[in-house]
This record gives sequence, C-alpha cells and structure tokens, in this order.
Amino acid sequence: MLDAADVLRMPPYEVVSMVRNTSNHELPFAYWVGLREASIGRVQDRNLPTVKRIQWAAVCELAIDRMRQHSEGPGGRAVMAEEARLRAYVITRFGREDNNSLSDASVLFRRVIASIGAERREVTEKAGGWQRLTREEMLQLRRVKNLVLPFKDVLPLLDLADPLRREVEGWIDVLPLLP
Repeated sequence: MLDAADVLRMPPYEVVSMVRNTSNHELPFAYWVGLREASIGRVQDRNLPTVKRIQWAAVCELAIDRMRQHSEGPGGRAVMAEEARLRAYVITRFGREDNNSLSDASVLFRRVIASIGAERREVTEKAGGWQRLTREEMLQLRRVKNLVLPFKDVLPLLDLADPLRREVEGWIDVLPLLP
C-alpha cells in the first residue's frame, strides 16, 4: 500500500478503487488517519476543480469508514465527528443533494443523532449539571458537542417546513449547555 504522499499523486478515482479493494485490517488505523488527513487537504484546496475536490471527499469518506471499523466506543464517536465535519463541509461548499450521498443533509443528521446514543432530553438533563459529573461523563458530553457542532453550518440550508429542522434546532439549542 502506498503512503499518503504517493496517494496524493494519484487521481482520486484510483485511490477510491484502491481503498475499496483493501481490507480494513490489512492496514493499521494510523494509515487511515493519514489518508483522511491527506484527502481532506485536497477537499479544501480551492485551486482544484470542484469535481476533483468532491472526488477527494469520497476518498476521505472511505478513510473515515475504515477508521470507524478500527474504533469502538468513544473512539467511534470521535470518528463520527470527523465524518460529520466532512459531510457539513461538502454540503455547505458544494451544495445539498437529497440523494443519500455525502452531500445529503438528512443523512448527516440521522447518522449523528444515531451515534449520540441518547435522546436529546437525556443529554440536556445531564448537561444541566455537567460540573458534578465524572470525568468520563463530561467527556461523553464533549463528544456529543463535537458531533452536533457541524449542524450549525448546515441548518440554514434546511427548508423552514422541513420536519427535520426542528430536531436539528433542538440539538443546536443544547450546545451552549455542553462542556
């Protein structure tokens, strides 16, 4: 397998093919982290054509997926936060599409809310007294905050009549309460 510098010299569609043909445990977690970091740099490179940036976003998404497969528990939430930031960036920079892709805002919201693993009411109750919680419970709330923060960027793209909007606004309202 190539290192990140070699990968950056390849066209993104070749990288996608290579990643899809590589089993997750064939390479260590650190490799996937490096690939994510390298590809996110390409996604954010305004000198590249939009189509290439979107292709690099697909590479980044695959790397994040491989990272997730290596992670469990709190590590899985940290990886989900990486995915949430990527999805929010793609949606806000390249446009929202309701097609179950990386640029689908409803997919972003559903995946994040599912990964939180608690109802908004429960999180709000815990957040109200976070100073009295154990260190681990505080870290869990901090992970929730990292997961929900990208919602703020995408919210303006939701139609006022979209039922998902109320749910997203509710989660955004919890943010100031979180450590």
